[in-house]
Amino acid sequence: TKAQLTTGSLAITGNVGFSSTTVEAQPDDFKSTTFSFSPEFLYFASDNVAVGLGVSISGTKDKPSDDKTSLTTFGPLVRFQGKLADKATGFAQLNLNFGGGSSESEDSYFNQSNGTIVQYTRKDKFSLFSIALSPGVNYQIKKHFFLDFRYGLLGYTGVNNKPDDTENKDVKDYKSSSFDINIDLSTLRLGALFMF
Repeated sequence: TKAQLTTGSLAITGNVGFSSTTVEAQPDDFKSTTFSFSPEFLYFASDNVAVGLGVSISGTKDKPSDDKTSLTTFGPLVRFQGKLADKATGFAQLNLNFGGGSSESEDSYFNQSNGTIVQYTRKDKFSLFSIALSPGVNYQIKKHFFLDFRYGLLGYTGVNNKPDDTENKDVKDYKSSSFDINIDLSTLRLGALFMF
């Protein structure tokens, strides 16, 4: 008997990502490395609705500058699903994410008191809220194992930025926001789902 994602099912899904970009230039090559780990935990309250919790950890590091950024988010989610075929289920998932992170980069400012340019490592912090809706398809491979495809994104992100003021007293806190509607290859995500 095939296992199905039905009322009372517990599942874990998500994906792991890694990318590396190198640009050959003089005097030093530029290299950027990014990783992400995004598990989600689901409980199917009915045959068509699952609720759960998502967590995401990601980071980027650049060379030779040693600039780096880290981000951690978590939040509730709800997934609405319907059967498409014998082994395929379509879904739409809504995620609310809360979290924050930090970044380090080389920066400089003009010191008016002595007329010099000061170089320093700037350490900024930020907090984040986002809401995202993504469609997708689950395809069953084995009794408890599914592939999880997602394509497209409709979302809003708001960020409170707190720049480092330990060196440069002129920097100020600021807010930024973005609204996204994306249906391209950058939103294509392939993950796995395991049902307990």
